[in-house]
Amino acid sequence: MDNLAELEYDNEDDLVYRMLLNDDTDLVILQFIQLRHKQNAANRRPRKRPRYYLTRPELQQSPMVGLGWQSIYQSCEDRAYIHVLGIDVGTFDYLMDSGFRHAWDTRPIKRTNTNQAGASRVGARSLDAAGGLGLVLHFLCSTMSEVSLQIIFALVLSTVSRYIDFALDILREVLEQIPEGHLGWPNPATMQANSNMINQKHKGAKYLKGAFGFMDGLNLPVTTSSDSDEQNANFNGWLHSHVVSNVIVFSPDGTIMSSVINAPGSWHDSNVACPIYTLLREQTPGNYFLIADSAFPRLNVGNSQKIKVPLKKNTILPGDNAEQRRKKAESKEVIKVRQAVEWGMRALQGCFSRLYMPLDTHDAEGRA
Repeated sequence: MDNLAELEYDNEDDLVYRMLLNDDTDLVILQFIQLRHKQNAANRRPRKRPRYYLTRPELQQSPMVGLGWQSIYQSCEDRAYIHVLGIDVGTFDYLMDSGFRHAWDTRPIKRTNTNQAGASRVGARSLDAAGGLGLVLHFLCSTMSEVSLQIIFALVLSTVSRYIDFALDILREVLEQIPEGHLGWPNPATMQANSNMINQKHKGAKYLKGAFGFMDGLNLPVTTSSDSDEQNANFNGWLHSHVVSNVIVFSPDGTIMSSVINAPGSWHDSNVACPIYTLLREQTPGNYFLIADSAFPRLNVGNSQKIKVPLKKNTILPGDNAEQRRKKAESKEVIKVRQAVEWGMRALQGCFSRLYMPLDTHDAEGRA
C-alpha cells in the first residue's frame, strides 16, 4: 500500500481499483468497479446516428439513362406531360428555349463552398437542363416527398433539395421574362371579347352582357409562425387553420388577369380584394363587371354594378314584384355561370398540387 500511495492517479476510482487488485477478498466490489469503468467508456464513445434516407447504392447508378422520367421526356406525348408536369410538350420546350436551358448550363449551383461567379461544371451534374425542369415541375405538380423524387430521378437527398432550389430560381426568372407570365388588366376590347365568350356559352342569359371575368378567393395553408403576432394574423377562425389569403381574377379562358396574394389569413376575401376594386372603379368602363360569389360586395347598384354575385339565402328583396322577379332571375343566371368562379380553388391546386402542402410562413419570397 505504501507503493500505491506514492503513485498519482487520475481519480479516486483508479486508486480504489488498484487497492482492490491487492485484495483477493473483495472480488464482488472489484467486478462492480470494472463494470462501471466499461459503462463509462461506452458512454464516452459517440453514438452512430441512424441513416433514414436513400444513398447512392440503393438508387440507379446513372440518373441520365433508363429512368421513368426519361421515358416520359422522350415520348413527347402531351397527355403524359400534362399528367406529370402540368404543361404540354410545346410549353415545356418554350420554357427551355426562353432561358431555362441557358441558365442551367451556365450558372454554378448555389453551395456554401462554391464561387457564384465561377464557371459551371455541366458535365459533372446528375441531370441536364431538361431533367432539372422536369424535376421542379414534378415537384410543383405533386405532393410526394423528396424520397419519392430520389427514386424517380435517381438522386441522393442533398442533390434533390439543391436542384429543386436551383431550378425554382431559374423558373421564376424565366416566367418573369416571358410575356405570357405577365398579369395585365384587360382593355375594353379584350373585355368585350371575354363578354362575348361568356354569352356565347350561355346564349339564353339576359343579365350577363358585360361580364368579362370571374373573381375567387384562395386560401393556402402555411406553417405556424414562431412569432405570436404573425401567428395571430394568419389564423383563420372559419377554417380553424393557419393560411394566407389570395384573390384571383380569371378570364373566361382561364387566364389570370390580376391577383392579390399572400395577405394575412385572418382577412376576409372582401378586404383582400381592395386593390382589385380600384381597378374596377378606375380602369373598367361602366357596362363591364366581374362575376363572383357572395363573399364580395357588389360595388354600386343596378346596371352600374362592378361585381355581380348571387343572392344569399332568405334575402329580403326591396321593390315591387317585377323588380324582385328581375333580381331573382339575374341571381339564377349568376349561379349558373359562377361555376367558373371555383377555378381558384380547383384549377390551381388541382394542377399544382404542391399548394396543398403548408408553405413556409417565414419564407415570403418563396411563397411569392
